[in-house]
Amino acid sequence: MKIILTMILRFFLAVLNLVAYVYAAPLEVNTSHSLEKRANPRIGPGFSRQEVRQISDGFQDAIRLAQYVVFAPSDIFDPIFVKYFDIRDRRKVTDVFRRILGLPPNLESGARLLGDISVVVDYEDEEGDLACDGSTGAESRNVATDHLNIIICHDLGFENGGIFKGYPDVDPVTCESQSRRVSWRMETMGYALIHEYTHWNKLVAPPLRKGTDDLVYGPYGVREMRKSRAVNNADSYAWLANEILWTTLCHRTYGDPRPEDDNPE
Repeated sequence: MKIILTMILRFFLAVLNLVAYVYAAPLEVNTSHSLEKRANPRIGPGFSRQEVRQISDGFQDAIRLAQYVVFAPSDIFDPIFVKYFDIRDRRKVTDVFRRILGLPPNLESGARLLGDISVVVDYEDEEGDLACDGSTGAESRNVATDHLNIIICHDLGFENGGIFKGYPDVDPVTCESQSRRVSWRMETMGYALIHEYTHWNKLVAPPLRKGTDDLVYGPYGVREMRKSRAVNNADSYAWLANEILWTTLCHRTYGDPRPEDDNPE
């Protein structure tokens, strides 16, 4: 039975890979709770037409990243997972991604909640500080409330293309654009959104006690941190999803990241 299930999962992912590579289309799980019930976050005013397109594509790429985590066969998932998390947190971590997708047992609490997220331009917080300081691409506000605001910065937030999607002056992220190691070259808008989604208490608690924090950034940083802390670190989820997706799509095993792989600078 286990062998049959593995073969079915491999076939499912092979179909997803073909669709993604040839058509660069959004990947959707064929379940009864899929497209018609999934809400996308709202996009606020102040973004250019191209920025709106990149954000919209990012919503689909974030769903794709979550799907690859949830449906990865064990021979791909298991060796990658233990690079980022304590194996004892496997159920908790995968349940976070299931919440994002709105899969059982959380049909109503996951996917529909994405409609209570707004992606907005920068604004001052209660202390008068702005998020976009030249070193930040995105930041979450109101993480303990019923409505999450995700700020996407006009400069750094739009530097990366989508999964097989490019834009004027922004190259697509593809298998060919990767290095041989896990690195910042895997980053997309979808990656950034997964990171920010995990900050929101209402979406991820439970299975977590509360939304994640920003403890460590980058593939090298999150691999080096104590695994018992990773379950509370946003970038650990985002990099787990990145490595699983690109390993699967590109049929390639990536080398371990080095410190310089955390940042293009």
